Amino acid sequence: MSAVVGVILFFIDVSFLFGSVYLVSLVSFLMPIGQFAIIIVSLLSFYAFRLYDLSRIKRTQNLLSNSLLAVVTSGVLVVLIFFLPRLVLEQISRRALFYESILLLVYLYVSRKAASSVIKRSPVKFLSIGCKIDCIDDCSVKMLTHDSGPIDFHSIQEDISQYRPDFVVVPADSNLLNVNILPLDTPVISAKQVTEIFSLRLDLEQFRPEELYSHAFSSWYESVKGVIEWIMALALSAVSLPLVLIGIIAVMLNDFGNPFFVQERLGKNGKHFKIIKIRTMKKEGDHTGWTKDRDDRIFAAGRVIRKLRFDELPQFWNVLKGDMAIVGPRPETPAIAAELSEEIPLYSLRMKVRPGITGWAQLNWGYDRSIEDVKMKLSYDLFYIKNRSIMFDLRIMLQTIETMLLGRGAK
Repeated sequence: MSAVVGVILFFIDVSFLFGSVYLVSLVSFLMPIGQFAIIIVSLLSFYAFRLYDLSRIKRTQNLLSNSLLAVVTSGVLVVLIFFLPRLVLEQISRRALFYESILLLVYLYVSRKAASSVIKRSPVKFLSIGCKIDCIDDCSVKMLTHDSGPIDFHSIQEDISQYRPDFVVVPADSNLLNVNILPLDTPVISAKQVTEIFSLRLDLEQFRPEELYSHAFSSWYESVKGVIEWIMALALSAVSLPLVLIGIIAVMLNDFGNPFFVQERLGKNGKHFKIIKIRTMKKEGDHTGWTKDRDDRIFAAGRVIRKLRFDELPQFWNVLKGDMAIVGPRPETPAIAAELSEEIPLYSLRMKVRPGITGWAQLNWGYDRSIEDVKMKLSYDLFYIKNRSIMFDLRIMLQTIETMLLGRGAK
């Protein structure tokens, strides 16, 4: 099945590449020789970085890294082959190459995610030793009882051979003996890691704050992220200006008044700042409470603006000022943050990083309507903080674009 999907994907890639280079040639100078070069080099890069091996790129992190490497490599090869000779400067424009690279990156992410969803996946098999785990979708669990004391894998070798699990799950801080008898592709994980690995969030009941400080606050990452996001915010502020103007007109037609909503929020380490959004609620009424399903405070155009995330666009100005990042936990008001910090002891940890316009919690969960919603989003926020990286940020940005264009993801 995967081989058939891979072949179909190849022909779709060829069609897309022909169409995309043609469109790019309409807005930027790109001769036929340049179009042909981009198509051939791109296909070779797709194959070299195993973008037709759907089992390898099933995980989003692998998909993003392989796609980015393929796009960068194909761009470098085109430059080496065509830009270095003097004649090439008359054949391909650098602007065309940049546009084509962006199109390719978005296309690869969307097409491979769609192709992976077509292929039926075999369930993940857990062998649980002396602990209970909540099974996720498409998984099976075999539980073995175990008394307190070390876990000797010699005694369960037959169960492992017969069941052939993908993961062996043990209680946290267990003493393990003879682990070397396990196959190299059968990892041993603790019960609390099941939620983190397969649900991509943290188990708040078993989470310890010191886990964040071992690798979550790299100064190198913070510096690179800051520079990249500031440049992106500057460009996106200009590009999104027409959408902001459309949003302003829609607000004025629905509920005449100030089209912007300015409110005090808490940033990194509890620093106060003013957040700017396009207003989606009526001027009258309380704007401090949690959003409800079919909230009467939201006017008609506001529902559309919120669904498309256009209300967040003015926050690029907050990024340029240094108050926010593009990716990070959403900022909260001082009053609500104080209330939630009392009810949820770990809540203040999300303010160890700059808040973001979009974030992992926003993509995976809806608006806060109850304390349970807040806890669930906090589990996603802390997972992001613990696992922050440039690739993870890129993944969140791409999924946000997918949400805005296709209306998918959390609200």
